[in-house]
Amino acid sequence: MDFIIEGIRKAFQLIFTLDSEIFSIV
Repeated sequence: MDFIIEGIRKAFQLIFTLDSEIFSIV
């Protein structure tokens, strides 16, 4: 079960970093 939570956390981290990068470009 732990690896599922870890994967979700990593996915959210990726989405947030992509979002901030897009916003900084715009």
